Order: sequence, then structure tokens, then C-alpha cells
Amino acid sequence: MIGLSLSAIGKRPLADCLTIAAELAPTLPVEFIELAIGVDCFVADDYRGWPLVLHDNCLRNETGRLRLDPLQPRTWTRYQSFAETQNVVAIGVHAPAKKRCTLLELERALASMEQHFSLPVQVEIMPGRNRWCSSLDTLPDHRLLLDLSHALIWTQGNLDETESVCHRILDGFDVGEIHLSHNNGLRDSHDLIPPNMWFDRLITQWQQNHLVTYESLPEQLSQYRRLDQARHRALA
Repeated sequence: MIGLSLSAIGKRPLADCLTIAAELAPTLPVEFIELAIGVDCFVADDYRGWPLVLHDNCLRNETGRLRLDPLQPRTWTRYQSFAETQNVVAIGVHAPAKKRCTLLELERALASMEQHFSLPVQVEIMPGRNRWCSSLDTLPDHRLLLDLSHALIWTQGNLDETESVCHRILDGFDVGEIHLSHNNGLRDSHDLIPPNMWFDRLITQWQQNHLVTYESLPEQLSQYRRLDQARHRALA
């Protein structure tokens, strides 16, 4: 399945983002939406029947943002209630800091979380070395979210090395979701995806076995880019 993260089109009201997703559906195509920070996603909002992926601390209620922490089961309750009333197909979480748990403790927490939700729970590879999932030797024995732009930071912008690392993860680990995005190898800036990237030829294959999510848009769809990026470009 191909999906669209609200991070790619964010800094807009949710209703506008859902309208954009519907407009892009024939082009990308968009088969599901990933809720993410950057758009206010309230638990009571109307998601128009879209299949949803919940990404990290994406939900809000009237008092503020709701945490979703694999190491703190009490944070799962409100997300579970939301998932029971919506068409949620998977959940993605950020890997915690290494100082918070051992790798074995993380694996056990993720397995417990997956059992609690009765949904696939995938943990994201991270760019910061202080976290688990920030190198090949810190990946857990659990379903992963392979973020291509985070892998690009691992290699400091070397596209050939990034492709090699990503293939090693795909071949050696259980990958539930793949994030498509781009940056300069230094920071996770969610830049537009240039044409002729190494992964273009693989998307059709990947979508057969993984959720494939555009966390940034291709350059040819720049008119839909996040509003803060559009404003920055206009001022440049």
C-alpha cells in the first residue's frame, strides 16, 4: 500500500490536508494516511473513512498532545480507544533513548504493545546516536519502520551507502513500513524528493510487502508541500 504522511503536507488544518490527500490519490496513489505531528489531529475529528497509520505522538485532545510511549503502557489507552473507532491499520513509534532501557527491554515492550493493540507496531530507525535503532547493531528483533532520510543521515548524505544500508535492513530485518523523504544528510529537514532517486524503481515492488509512505512529496508536487516550507521558499 502507498500512503501519505501529514508531515508532507502539514501546517494546514486537518480538513485541508484530507482534501489534498484525496486530490493526490490518483497520482501517487494514496491508499492510506499517516497521522503525524505537524497537523493537529484531534481524537474527535472526522477522518472521512481513510485507512490510518498512527505515527508516534500524533493525536491530540482538548487538553493537548497525547503521548504514545512503548515503555509506558498507560500512554496506550487513549490511542487504543481511537483505534477502536477508526480504520487504523498500523502504529509507528520512535525508538527511545538508550539510557531509558536495554535493547531486550525495548523488544519486550514492543511485543507487549503489539499484543495490546492487536495491530502491527513498527519502531522507526532514528538519526540520533543516543537512541536505539540508530545503527545496524542497535536494531531490535521487532518490526521496523525504515526511514530512508534517517538512513541518509547515518551515511552523511552518501546516496550509494544509503542504498546499501537500506537493502541490508530490508534483507535482514522485518520491515513493516518505509518512509520516503529526502535531506542533505545533515538534518531531517523533510525536503522534497528529487527526480531519479535510487528508490524510485523499487516503490512498486516494496508496496507489495510493506506500507510505503511519502513523508515528503516529489518535487513535481511542490504546490502541495508543507505550508511552512512554501513560505520559507517564498521569502528566500
